[in-house]
Amino acid sequence: MNAIPLKRRLETLCLAVVTLSLVGAVIGVFALLVVTKHEMRELRQREQQLLALQNEERDSINVLKVEIAYLTRPERIEDLARRHLRSQPAEPDAIYSLDRFIAEETPFVINPETAPR
Repeated sequence: MNAIPLKRRLETLCLAVVTLSLVGAVIGVFALLVVTKHEMRELRQREQQLLALQNEERDSINVLKVEIAYLTRPERIEDLARRHLRSQPAEPDAIYSLDRFIAEETPFVINPETAPR
């Protein structure tokens, strides 16, 4: 029969199974590390893209704030109103408080009997 005892063959077989299991585990961990590294690289690229987009949007917002500040300057609005609406600055008599408006009989109230038809 065989010169190697059965116990020794079982020990060798168990050792081979354990060794193959460990090699398989190492290969699995290595594959997981490669996949994780690839995903991390993609995530870093995406982060850089988003940061660049965020900076562009921040710059656009700042430009819009400057434009709004320019367009809403009172001097500019007054000039536009004069040119396009032919308006003049309000006279002090033209400014009514609510109390004055209620107390006086004003031309703003339309009498239905005398209103033009």
